[in-house]
Amino acid sequence: MIGENNRGYVELLSSDPQASDVVREENRDRKVIYQTIAEQNGIASQMDVIEKVFAQVQHEKAQAGYKIQTADGAWMTK
Repeated sequence: MIGENNRGYVELLSSDPQASDVVREENRDRKVIYQTIAEQNGIASQMDVIEKVFAQVQHEKAQAGYKIQTADGAWMTK
């Protein structure tokens, strides 16, 4: 129902309303973390870089069977 996209956020892959709430809340939390890191490192204008780095980290941490989005936008099962 939910996958790790290539921008450092989770993405809803179904139409489940409960999953939609989880995605929204998780992405809100991730954005706060990313913004805090950017501000602490004086690179607030480079959020896209931080998001991509965290996307890579999340893809590496994903367990077998998790959905992840590749850099070219395709979805795959790890």
